[in-house]
Amino acid sequence: MRLRAFLHKLKTASSFTPLQWQIFLLAYFFLIQTRLALRISPSRLVEKALSQKALTVPDDKVFREELLRYFHLAWRYQIKPPNCLPTALAKQALLAHFGFSTRIRIGVQKENEILKAHAWLENASGEVLQEANSFSYSPLNYLKNEAGHGHI
Repeated sequence: MRLRAFLHKLKTASSFTPLQWQIFLLAYFFLIQTRLALRISPSRLVEKALSQKALTVPDDKVFREELLRYFHLAWRYQIKPPNCLPTALAKQALLAHFGFSTRIRIGVQKENEILKAHAWLENASGEVLQEANSFSYSPLNYLKNEAGHGHI
């Protein structure tokens, strides 16, 4: 079974164009880089990402969806796929690399007396980017204090 899955992945990757390889490899390394950065300085990385505002720019939705598709492939090829926060941070880095502006949202929900949290990306118009399960979470508002530092 594992051999069949590996051969299928290899066949999929062999059909990539050079641009698709570039997107895939960038996404793969952004995922690794984000996980390392979260281990070294989590608060600084998260604060910086949360303080970014999504700019309203023309959005090539077809290209953006292709980026997200190859990002998801890279995510699946990770030895241990990361949870939602490093995934959202890496996805934001990949989209920014290609000129797409996004913002990270963090939401919470209470399920069976347990508080759960989730992170996802939105564009400037508030459209959620490829996260079907984020709609069940209540987004936290992002506030700035007087010194300009962000706090949730």
